[in-house]
Amino acid sequence: MRTNLPLNFGWRYTPAFDPAMVMPDFDASALECVDIPHTCKELPLNYFDERDYQFVSGYRKEFSLPREMKRKGNRFLLHFEGVANAAKVYLNGAFLGEHKGGYTAFTFDVTETVKTRGNVLAVEVDSTEREEIPPFGRVVDYLCYGGIYREVWLECVNEVYIADTFIRTKDLLLGKKKLLDIDVTFSEKTQGDLKLALYDGEKLIASRACPFEAKVLNLKWRVSGVTLWSTEHPKLYTLKVVYNDGADEKILPLRLPGVRIP
Repeated sequence: MRTNLPLNFGWRYTPAFDPAMVMPDFDASALECVDIPHTCKELPLNYFDERDYQFVSGYRKEFSLPREMKRKGNRFLLHFEGVANAAKVYLNGAFLGEHKGGYTAFTFDVTETVKTRGNVLAVEVDSTEREEIPPFGRVVDYLCYGGIYREVWLECVNEVYIADTFIRTKDLLLGKKKLLDIDVTFSEKTQGDLKLALYDGEKLIASRACPFEAKVLNLKWRVSGVTLWSTEHPKLYTLKVVYNDGADEKILPLRLPGVRIP
């Protein structure tokens, strides 16, 4: 099963990134203490220069693993829900990688880098408007922003876990049974049993189970008794994907004909 450690509180922030702050022995006591979500620059409602928030800032967070997060036999995933507009991420002085785009979430596998105690997470945040990063490069007629503006958390998963679930809806207007074309991607090739359960609120309306051996498992599943989503009837279902009797699971909101996966 998955265990989450929220990392939203008690960050240190500087509007001028210092490369030394990624190292564990850096003294961050003089930096401003902030919580996530955070903007690198608060602006008034009017009469401001849109360049005021466009600079490279730095964030730093120290944390330790709780007892329930055991290192042996597990993997650790570091999640960022949104950083505007580009981020370079470091853990315990090691460079994890770079992400470009303020509107997409991203994840790093930090299993080999995270420690039981005394972890230092640092993020270099570039909030300038760069042509290669959408929505910039063309005309933008709205105000953007900068900073770590959505949640950050560390997730502990099993050695083999569900890495991604992608759902396509097909033939929704043909017949009473609606086709769900589902790709379940695992962290590595594995085998076992997969169970799918579709809920309308607390009510189970359809389920399916199948044995498999794959890294990417594709399933074609026809379900009946469902209502198509519309603005007049915004029906939302819940799809639960369970691997090997609860060794891992994903819970996804689902609407027909569209799909929303957080």
